[in-house]
Amino acid sequence: FKDVQSLQREVKCITGSFSIHADDGTTTLASGAVGVTSVSTFGSDTGVCTITLDDKYSKFLGAQITYTDAAFLAAKLPVAFVASETVTTTKTVVLRFANADDGGLSANADLGGDTVHFMIWVKNSGVD
Repeated sequence: FKDVQSLQREVKCITGSFSIHADDGTTTLASGAVGVTSVSTFGSDTGVCTITLDDKYSKFLGAQITYTDAAFLAAKLPVAFVASETVTTTKTVVLRFANADDGGLSANADLGGDTVHFMIWVKNSGVD
């Protein structure tokens, strides 16, 4: 771990990115993603993916998700948010992509060719 300035002790930032393939909803984790074991495929669960971390952490503090929209599908404009997290047990953060136009889950084609960038903030200790 490298030093990060924080008002709490043992705050860690896990960063990375992955690309989404429009034809089948599979994902490819970019090289250089640190602290991440895998990113699930969207597959039939359209608009939902799971980031699996290398380690367990004592507390989930939050996440920042942005993406590079390759096609700029103005009719959809997916919004990304954290649907759930289990960093203390199964080491996962579940992302959900919903369309801004109607709130429905984004189809693989809506996100195809896009690159999702994430920063996940966790606490590595029970000590405040």
